[in-house]
Amino acid sequence: MPALRRISPSRYQTVVASAVKHTDKSTRLAFELRQHLGKDDLGRDFRYYVVRQGDQLDWLAFMFLGDARLWWVLADVNRDVLTDALDIPVGTRLIIPASGAFAASDRPDTVGG
Repeated sequence: MPALRRISPSRYQTVVASAVKHTDKSTRLAFELRQHLGKDDLGRDFRYYVVRQGDQLDWLAFMFLGDARLWWVLADVNRDVLTDALDIPVGTRLIIPASGAFAASDRPDTVGG
């Protein structure tokens, strides 16, 4: 079983920015793209959920993961079945990571924390 990845509330936390000097002597920022989460990153620590009328990823993240800002985790691990994260067809079977897959330090306790 693969090791579980630490998942932070921000999908951009692991993005690396570097200054790049160009031949015209200007400096620009370059960003490394983050690695997307997949089902394999969860090991066996997940379950399935069938989408009902009115379900949205932020609400499902709040309900199952305890933080609506983790909607992007659901979008990542379900990218093979989601064509539009804002319009999920009723009956779509989503992978839901177990809330125990997240370290306590990954969950902010206060707004802006």
